[in-house]
Amino acid sequence: MSTPPPRRQPKTERQLGRLVSNYAEASGLGVRRMRQRVSAMVFLGALERVHEEESPGRFLIKGGIACELRFQNQARATRDLDALFHGSLDELLADLDMAFATSYSGFSFSYTPPEAIRGTGAHRFDVKLTYQGRSWATLRSRSRHRKDRLTSRSQCRR
Repeated sequence: MSTPPPRRQPKTERQLGRLVSNYAEASGLGVRRMRQRVSAMVFLGALERVHEEESPGRFLIKGGIACELRFQNQARATRDLDALFHGSLDELLADLDMAFATSYSGFSFSYTPPEAIRGTGAHRFDVKLTYQGRSWATLRSRSRHRKDRLTSRSQCRR
């Protein structure tokens, strides 16, 4: 793949969209999948700020996104982000508010009120991303809450 990296951060959502499309074409992946991957990485980058500063070890990413991080293009495509969260729903919401308080590489975030997923102890919510003030993507997220410590092991299917 011979797509050179951009020399500077895109100024508009349209420029970013073109970069993602060009990269997807050069890598042989679909534009939708690449856009979803970029969105997940930006979301995780914003969460990492909280992870490091206030709540180490609270988030464990699992499922398809974790597999994509590990196996790249050999992993199955996914449309949502699954996580385990060490703490209560209120603590999760406080961490999201902290992570989303400032922009991250030109992206801003908001989320929908969490909905309980019956019988699972998990909650579902959407994270809406904007880039330079224009709508970019919506990530469907599922978070399960645990009281015990999280580990970094995850099972991935290729």
